[in-house]
Amino acid sequence: MTTSDEMARELESFYSHYAEVFNREDDGFFVYYAPIFQMVSSDGGLISVTNDARFWTDYMKALKQRGWVRSEVDRVKAWALADDLGMIITDITRRKADNSVLEQMRGIYMTRRAGHSWQFIMLVKI
Repeated sequence: MTTSDEMARELESFYSHYAEVFNREDDGFFVYYAPIFQMVSSDGGLISVTNDARFWTDYMKALKQRGWVRSEVDRVKAWALADDLGMIITDITRRKADNSVLEQMRGIYMTRRAGHSWQFIMLVKI
């Protein structure tokens, strides 16, 4: 049986891998999300998202139109809530090509174990 501390480290590693894949703009980052997941933000409210190429193409296009070139992970902290449920809180800085700050945000991710890996089931953007 995995301890809470071990699960927290596993979740932090899961997020770090996700951030690397996201920054490479590798289509592989789709697998980090459940087939249907929730997003909550102050500008969009609560939406249910179907994890498909169209959604992510539109998402990345909008991000790039604002000048995004990469995201830096400033802080990551994770907790095991149950054997198959976890929470990850991240602080990130999104950067433009000239290295100026596009935005700073906090992400709160709810995760669940899906087989031998984790998936995001909810993202709250603050």
